Amino acid sequence: MYLYSKQHIFVLLSLVCVFAMGASLIAQQTAAGNTVGISVSPISTTTASGGTVQLQVTVRNTSNIAVIWTATAGTVSRSGLFTAPIANSNLNVVVTATSAADKSKSASAKITVLAPVSKVSLEVLFPPTNPNTSDYQAVTTYLMNNPVVTGANLAVQWGTIDQGPTATQQYDWSSIDSLIAPWAAAGKKVNLIVWANSDSSAPTCGNGTANTTGNCGIPAYVWSLLGPTNYVNCDSQFGTQRIPNYLDRAGFQQPYQRFMAALVQKYGSNPNVGYVRFGLGHGGETLPVAGWNDTTTACGKAFANWGVTVTTWESYLANMLGYEATLSSGKQIMVGVTPMGSPTTMVPDFAAPLAIAGHIGFGSQGFEKSDITNYPNCTADWCNLFAQNAGKAPLELQTYLLSCPDGSCQTGSLVDLVPFAVSHHASVLEIYYQDWLLAFDPSYPGHSQFGAAYAQVLTQAANSPVQ
Repeated sequence: MYLYSKQHIFVLLSLVCVFAMGASLIAQQTAAGNTVGISVSPISTTTASGGTVQLQVTVRNTSNIAVIWTATAGTVSRSGLFTAPIANSNLNVVVTATSAADKSKSASAKITVLAPVSKVSLEVLFPPTNPNTSDYQAVTTYLMNNPVVTGANLAVQWGTIDQGPTATQQYDWSSIDSLIAPWAAAGKKVNLIVWANSDSSAPTCGNGTANTTGNCGIPAYVWSLLGPTNYVNCDSQFGTQRIPNYLDRAGFQQPYQRFMAALVQKYGSNPNVGYVRFGLGHGGETLPVAGWNDTTTACGKAFANWGVTVTTWESYLANMLGYEATLSSGKQIMVGVTPMGSPTTMVPDFAAPLAIAGHIGFGSQGFEKSDITNYPNCTADWCNLFAQNAGKAPLELQTYLLSCPDGSCQTGSLVDLVPFAVSHHASVLEIYYQDWLLAFDPSYPGHSQFGAAYAQVLTQAANSPVQ
């Protein structure tokens, strides 16, 4: 038992009095309205995407002036320095300072983050890569250093890169690197259009080997994995080509996915590469092959035996797009939405939302003059899909084939097509190199008559903000 002296008791009583007086003083201050106050300045401002704003905070009626900062988007430091997120569209952010002395007291600033004004990208589609051709020199002279040109789209054939898992070096990127080099030296981006199935049946593949299948897009080891029951010869617009069973997961999908991952890893941080469009069907598109459902042919019968329908093809596209979305690519990934079956809007309307959900840009490779006359019922439903998804991802258009300045062909004239595309939310235009030369090469056939008009619409588009 402890015994307390009178002095101990006196000290204890004194402390009790002090605490009581303090409590009374706080109560008096609260009653008098002297509660913690807090304010932030500026209370409203704007900044660019990725920009910074220094916020100032004032805390009153307390010696503890510390605050806790929070933001609905972006980041804010302990000192109140707000860093805006990267924004593809204008974004409203609320930044709040909360008093550390009284967490019921806070003040906020409203910051509008302004997205950069993007210009329409104009790409030279499939320029010649052989220095011995006359068009190669013309492209070098009139397009590589042309300020209207954003970059070049080059075809990448899977089969000429992928040597197989047993090779000392499975993926040989040297051919792509050499094609990128001259455009990079001119300060232009290169976009890679990956062909899982070749849009060419030339007798020699890009790596110099003989084209024995009519399809340099598929590596030799993949044909072996598939086996004869899972490929068939089809008559395409490029001649007779061997076409695989896309639905074979082990024989086709998984090897192609591994190649996708390797390409993204190789070029994901390359400053000279713009975007990558993976073809999921024939060429850089998403159609299996022309005539895939004509069961009067061996090609159509094989596709029927493999169970290829519009529904199963949509499931295949969903699987491949879902995989692409997991790659965390440092480069924008794109996909073509190609009509297939009836109605022709069915597959594009299915694929476009999946692309947007995976932050994948999409577009049509069939842009033609009927899109103008039939608006809004455009090829691959692109007019409606672009209107629904403007600002959410890059939206790309490629002309169906070469244009015709007099408007007599299916594609039509760039004088009509280019302004229409820009006014309907296209952010990327892929234009065949021959049409570029018609616009800018004084010696190119048709330039004297149509070149000025073509150059004018292309220059105007290059200076146009994405709508």
